[in-house]
Amino acid sequence: MTLNLGSGSQLCGFGLVVVLLSGCVAAGSGAGEDLAPAIVDCGDEHAWVGATAELETHFHDVAGTATILDDCTIEITGFTFDGEGLDVRAVVSDDPEFGQYDVLSDNLLGEGPYADESLTLSLREGMTLDGVRHVSIWCVPAGVSFGDGSFVAP
Repeated sequence: MTLNLGSGSQLCGFGLVVVLLSGCVAAGSGAGEDLAPAIVDCGDEHAWVGATAELETHFHDVAGTATILDDCTIEITGFTFDGEGLDVRAVVSDDPEFGQYDVLSDNLLGEGPYADESLTLSLREGMTLDGVRHVSIWCVPAGVSFGDGSFVAP
């Protein structure tokens, strides 16, 4: 099967692409579901408070600096993202490959594009900073990081 993308471009094997993308969603990593309630009452005692991560751009102009503000809040400053993608979420993980991750945001597509903005993210009930070593702007269906970084201890 061939999908005509306009301007003379074509995508062959379209049926397989659709199956793979829908399979990523069905595999379940929290996206597409309602997020757990945000933790709102927390301290600043964790050793990682003050840690920062520079987002390395992979796709869609994602950039920014993530900072752990307290035991339940991460802020990305200077955040840029062109607002394109399928289902794009801010996620954190202890795995630099994001094989397993926790979702911190709703789909970012509805609010974009972003240009030098601040994005405040709350950990969700059941999460702690113990499992937070990496942050990504993650395209859930494709399983691709648009930009990510590793936190450096303060």
